[in-house]
Amino acid sequence: MRTLPKRKPFLVLEGELAFFTFDDSGSVATTHVLGREAIGIDIQPGVWHTLAVLSPHAVCYEVKPGPYSPANDKDFAPWGPREGDPDAPAYLEKLVARTAAPR
Repeated sequence: MRTLPKRKPFLVLEGELAFFTFDDSGSVATTHVLGREAIGIDIQPGVWHTLAVLSPHAVCYEVKPGPYSPANDKDFAPWGPREGDPDAPAYLEKLVARTAAPR
């Protein structure tokens, strides 16, 4: 998902999750394990990003600049699998595997 043209703080209050940013072609630009390496990240405007929960339980706090509208809340990347796509679980597993590799 791409952010609105405003920065967006994101914090992990409990648990761990992997947070990924991407360039416009879909290549992973950064990988962070929040709750282990740091507790939060400040997403800059226009940055493609996603996350994956790594622990059995996680509590997150995300600030989305308003006004909020469900109609335009998310902007999905053209290169990523859509929700419900049968390729989505394999794509997610590939991303999560990056968290175990040396960075």
